[in-house]
Amino acid sequence: MQQDSLKQIRDKAELFVDGGDLIQLGRHKFSVNRQPVELAMLPRDGGLAYHLPGTRFFEKVESAELETQRHVWDQAVVSENALVYRAEYLAWQMYKSGTQDDVATFMAQRYHEGYTKGVHDHDAALILKPLLEMHASLGLLRHSPAARGYARLFWHGWNEDDDKKALAARMQSKGRMREFFGEKAVEPNDGLLKRIEEFFGNGMGGNGIAESHSFATHSLASCLLSELQSKHHFTRSAAAVELLKSFRKELTAKRAAKDFEETLTALAAQPLLAFEIALDWVTALNPNADRGVLIETAAMVVTNDQPPAATPSEASSRTTITGLTGTHARIADAKLELDYHEFTARLQRYEQDIVPAFEQFQKLKHSLAETRRRELRLDQFKAGVLSSFVRNRLLDQVYLPLIGANLAKQLGAAGSDTRTDRMGLLLLISPPGYGKTTLMEYVASRLGITLVKINGPALGHHVTSLDPSEARNASAREEVEKLNLAFEMGDNVMIYIDDIQHTNPEFLQKFISLCDGTRKIEGVFKGEAKTYDLRGRKVAVVMAGNPYTEVGGKFQVPDMLANRADTYNLGDILGGHEEAFKDSYIENTLTSNATLARIAARSHADALAVLKIAQTGSREGVEFE
Repeated sequence: MQQDSLKQIRDKAELFVDGGDLIQLGRHKFSVNRQPVELAMLPRDGGLAYHLPGTRFFEKVESAELETQRHVWDQAVVSENALVYRAEYLAWQMYKSGTQDDVATFMAQRYHEGYTKGVHDHDAALILKPLLEMHASLGLLRHSPAARGYARLFWHGWNEDDDKKALAARMQSKGRMREFFGEKAVEPNDGLLKRIEEFFGNGMGGNGIAESHSFATHSLASCLLSELQSKHHFTRSAAAVELLKSFRKELTAKRAAKDFEETLTALAAQPLLAFEIALDWVTALNPNADRGVLIETAAMVVTNDQPPAATPSEASSRTTITGLTGTHARIADAKLELDYHEFTARLQRYEQDIVPAFEQFQKLKHSLAETRRRELRLDQFKAGVLSSFVRNRLLDQVYLPLIGANLAKQLGAAGSDTRTDRMGLLLLISPPGYGKTTLMEYVASRLGITLVKINGPALGHHVTSLDPSEARNASAREEVEKLNLAFEMGDNVMIYIDDIQHTNPEFLQKFISLCDGTRKIEGVFKGEAKTYDLRGRKVAVVMAGNPYTEVGGKFQVPDMLANRADTYNLGDILGGHEEAFKDSYIENTLTSNATLARIAARSHADALAVLKIAQTGSREGVEFE
């Protein structure tokens, strides 16, 4: 790791230009891709697709389970969606926990929720302060009007059995304990929750209780337990009291009070039906009233509640928060309207419905992506540089300029004079051991380009088609699948076919149209035949091979392919560069020699300086970095 880091630092200092955004190979400069080859999943065309960043690879995700979680597909973090602002969620978590920490400290422990320091902690503190003040001042009115109404109705409809009496006695005792010791209210147990569900029946949806059945049951039970712990239950909101008085007055004025009371009396044994009728009547006379207040009023009607003549006073449950710094659809002109009941109900629903769905969605996404990642075998596309690799004089002065000249035609060099007619092929010929593959691994890693290596011997002489289904064995089929995946990527990719002397010339002829000006090739991906048009894309084709086949015969590259290639025999290139070759031979040995390895760990210029001293026997004019 240390050696590789040093090499990257040296390369950045010596090869990279324009602040490290471009790399220079010979006289040509190329843009550098910094996106790793990692599979991502993102929305596309109304669904989700696998994507390889930096390429044009998009593959639709097929999963029935994912479809059930469509409502959280566009959600970026667990703490925010279109209805909940991130700072609201942070304030809610602090409100629930009752922690004494400051907001910034509390937020720092929840980094996975995606907060921005100085923004969401600031806004959460502004929201939390009035929220806590309202909680303290509202008392039992902190429960929503709807929850109070349903709790009142449930308690009224519960027959006077031993369970009801036991619960009432237990809660009264709990209330006295809370007065003396300040103990918090108890949480609803499963038995009470089940009894509430049985009373309302059919998931409670038919009575308009709430969008979320689980939320409605829990909030109703919490309200009931709080009310039972007080000396006088049930609490009434001022709005419901006023609405009840107005309703009874209206009935009297229209001479309908007697008929209405007779109807409710006849339905005494059916409190739910009586409630639904009362709710219809109250709503008809007050169509614009708040839904929760209507529910509370209807429950008071059914239970024949007689509130005091004076309307009860109550603390305000609404305020406007100003000075917010974040952005969200709920914020306008740095202001947010805070309604205690709406806020707590919305955040409870969000936490019980959206948060688990989002977390399950993230787990499923990760699982599917990992499975597909293994299927695509992405690890083998990450170009790696050997620990023994040395960027020596021969590479700097001979090989890299030649490769740069070819890639300028295939990929297009950076700058205003870049080629638009992308074409060509780089063909490297030499006996084994000259470092053809190592050289291209290095170039691909420094360009940040995806290297798709195709193994010629694995293909063999029998493969002549680009259809994986026509391959004779599993290893050949795997190589053809990799090749088609490279076509599917279609950008920022280098196709490297190694040891072409082991392949069939007919197979190589398939690449003729990809290497000329048309830049097209026929392929088959996931059983579907496709024509890949790679004009203007950053796609390079490199072939490497031995001049002779495994049986000693001379290997013949198809003429039409050779005519489109820049062909370099790495052995012949050395002619005329004898000094560079000699120096590079010694440079390559540095990492393998115990004494000279210390020089290899220093700067490249220092290594060349030591080499000069060894050649001349003199230190005159030599300086070390």
